[in-house]
Amino acid sequence: MPKNRVAVTASTMDIPSAPTIDDAPVDPAISTAVTIIGGALLVGGLHQLGTELWLIHHLPKGTAIPETRIELAEVLWKDAGQPAPAAEAAYTDIDTDDTDAQQAAQWAIENELMTLRSSEHPDKFDPHVPVSTVKAIRAWKKAQQMKPSTK
Repeated sequence: MPKNRVAVTASTMDIPSAPTIDDAPVDPAISTAVTIIGGALLVGGLHQLGTELWLIHHLPKGTAIPETRIELAEVLWKDAGQPAPAAEAAYTDIDTDDTDAQQAAQWAIENELMTLRSSEHPDKFDPHVPVSTVKAIRAWKKAQQMKPSTK
């Protein structure tokens, strides 16, 4: 509490009125377009979420969803037990000292789990190019079909 008397003064001020909403009818074409675009965005988002959840469920525990071509090749190769490819890998866009990446890329191409992006450049794997979750799922399923049956 203050030691001295305190004077409080109240005053009023004009508050602008809230904006009015135009009651004019909305063009049906605009309404339809907004609905279609909104629906497409919703479906696209749900599809992305669904594919990511599928990968999280099916990839080995602790494995990150591959975002690039080399990440996908390495996930597939490691899950297969890191088999040696038939041919020696020599992709010029993968560091030659990174033997795991070279082998993973070569093995994934040899087993047709992935394809080279350009037939004109068979020495390029394009390791840092993004890979879609749909392509990752297709490659994963194909790799699982290659495994010997345990039945």
